[in-house]
Amino acid sequence: MIRYILFVVFAIFSLLFFSCTNEANKTSINITNFDTGFSLYQDTVFVDIEGEMTHALKYQDKFYVLFEQSFLEHGNYSRLLYIFSSGKIEKIIDLPQKIGVGYLDFFVKNDSIIIKPYMETKYYYFDTLDLIFKEIEKIDDLIFEDEKFYVYSLDFGEWGGMTWFKEKKTDIEYYIEIATPLVNKIDSAYYLTTYYEVIKINNPLQLNKCDNDLFYENFERKGKEFYLYNESADYSVIYNDTTYPYFTPNFPFKYKPRIVSSFAWQNELFHIYETDSITYIAKIENNSIKPIEIIDKELFFYNYHASYRCRNIKGNNELLKFRTKDEHLFGLMEMVDNTIFIHYIVNQADINYE
Repeated sequence: MIRYILFVVFAIFSLLFFSCTNEANKTSINITNFDTGFSLYQDTVFVDIEGEMTHALKYQDKFYVLFEQSFLEHGNYSRLLYIFSSGKIEKIIDLPQKIGVGYLDFFVKNDSIIIKPYMETKYYYFDTLDLIFKEIEKIDDLIFEDEKFYVYSLDFGEWGGMTWFKEKKTDIEYYIEIATPLVNKIDSAYYLTTYYEVIKINNPLQLNKCDNDLFYENFERKGKEFYLYNESADYSVIYNDTTYPYFTPNFPFKYKPRIVSSFAWQNELFHIYETDSITYIAKIENNSIKPIEIIDKELFFYNYHASYRCRNIKGNNELLKFRTKDEHLFGLMEMVDNTIFIHYIVNQADINYE
């Protein structure tokens, strides 16, 4: 409660709201400039929303946030899309009932906002002009793209997962057994990050070459059947937390020391790293996490295992979601070059998640 009151006072006196972070409209207030060259900006917005934030993305300087609402007396759930612009709720959109409230992915691809429900064949595109969802027939599992490769990934649950590099020039595919990583590129090397591991690939053409049965398209079409291949490939593991429990699900409220996200700045790879109570900017040295700066305390990040596509396309880092110990205080974090933006959300609605 004390933390909540402090943020209320802070927001009242500073009159801060969600802010654009592009060159044309820098409206955030600088909270801290670190000696290491990083900066931390913070702003706060007040809302009155029944429900819980499940997914969020930033598109054309607006925040698109999905909230799940429960109607306990009927045992029903629904999901709403809130569009924030300049710190205010611009629109509230009902999601089609066909989408349901199960696992889904919510991302931007080819300048379009897409919803892909888990294990379903119908997908949805959000028309930002008419503000309606439209069904589309097909969307793939792209996680990264540059001038040379398309990178796809699939998660097979307890069986692990696979990631494919498809060379654009030849259509030849190469694979590595790692599930749904975040991809960053520095110079010509690719860095694949999960919660507990970071892999460096100097040349994807030195990975295992796919035969017909191993093509991404065949895996996706056959319903994601998977068998372990355990073939060698040319890559290096620069970080591996062997204490991380392999079968810990990617589930909200399950917090352990882990890498939340990674980003590149000045040709170096940095990480957002959280312990049980502190969130850091960190680097990896000799297979160990080296904290550089404290971002904040008691921010608990979360995501869902089906939500991983297009998180770092064209240098746009993913938008991170966090909770705090106060159910009325949560928010979003984004990394823009050497600046960390934290957007706190104070929900003034009565909340009951039970």
